[in-house]
Amino acid sequence: MRYGVIADVHGNAHALDAVLGFLSTQDLDGYLCAGDLVGYGPMPNECVRRVLALEGHAVAGNHDLIALGRLDDERCIPLARASLRWTRAVLDDDVRSLLASLPVGLTVDGVALRHGSIVDPREYVTTETQARSCLEQLAHVEPAASILVVGHTHRPMAVSRRRGALLRSATGDAELPADDLVL
Repeated sequence: MRYGVIADVHGNAHALDAVLGFLSTQDLDGYLCAGDLVGYGPMPNECVRRVLALEGHAVAGNHDLIALGRLDDERCIPLARASLRWTRAVLDDDVRSLLASLPVGLTVDGVALRHGSIVDPREYVTTETQARSCLEQLAHVEPAASILVVGHTHRPMAVSRRRGALLRSATGDAELPADDLVL
């Protein structure tokens, strides 16, 4: 399977349209979304509807859960708190239901999908050491999964259990292994 992976849309419909425009030119079997469809941006309803209408799978991010009242905003910076208060007030009922239906984690075709770490959508995975720890946890929690996709950091990173930190070349011609990988 070949998936288009997105995360941290944060209600930004213009950026989402640009990304989906590019991904539509790729030969994809579906999409994976690692959460945070809402928060910050001015178009949360449109973004949630657009992403969840795609052929694929999505999980809830910390901003999605905060907007639903399932997590508190204690760990958020003031700007995030203000945008989430506004987001809660403008979410349409159908969008609220769509967000509420998202799991915090799932596995599909050997790919585990989370927003933050394996156990906490608020926990950042920013280092190779943290990524390797998540891969070890994944082996116990989701033994059928060999790839873990997480969002939350707003930074791309790929780490393989066997090969360590992996980076694509500027031209994108380097291949990443399809096993034991955190994206």
